[in-house]
Amino acid sequence: MANPISASTSNKSRKIQVKVNDYELRKLLATFGKMDDIAKNDMRKISQNLAERAAQFVTTWAYNAPNPAQADAVMKSLKINKLDKAPNFTLGGRTRVTRSGAYAGNLLFGSEFGSNRLKQFPPRSPKKGRGNRGWFIFVALQRFQPAKYIVTGK
Repeated sequence: MANPISASTSNKSRKIQVKVNDYELRKLLATFGKMDDIAKNDMRKISQNLAERAAQFVTTWAYNAPNPAQADAVMKSLKINKLDKAPNFTLGGRTRVTRSGAYAGNLLFGSEFGSNRLKQFPPRSPKKGRGNRGWFIFVALQRFQPAKYIVTGK
């Protein structure tokens, strides 16, 4: 089963966009496209509410990061897309977030995944699958999404 939440990265602007990635959701959004304006506006409000809840959950998890001040600086770049019918938000980019003028995009991947070479970042996060688990963003998103199936011991 595919992961219902995806994060796309952009190396040029160094940011992560977190959004729902589900085939059934895309079909549902196509159906909503055929609805009237009132239904579309209601869908956008629900979508924005869900994106705000997910962003708040990630922001709370930033305090569990190995370097909470750095994670908090990254979270200052949070932007919620208010016009989309699918919930999504963006972190990173060219927003200056520290007193020294560092860009959020330059801190994003180091504070999330760590580094064994650069001392300003926490140590590398543990391995998970083909990559690393992360320290706060991806851990929070995994815990935020609902379980689709409950497996019983029967």
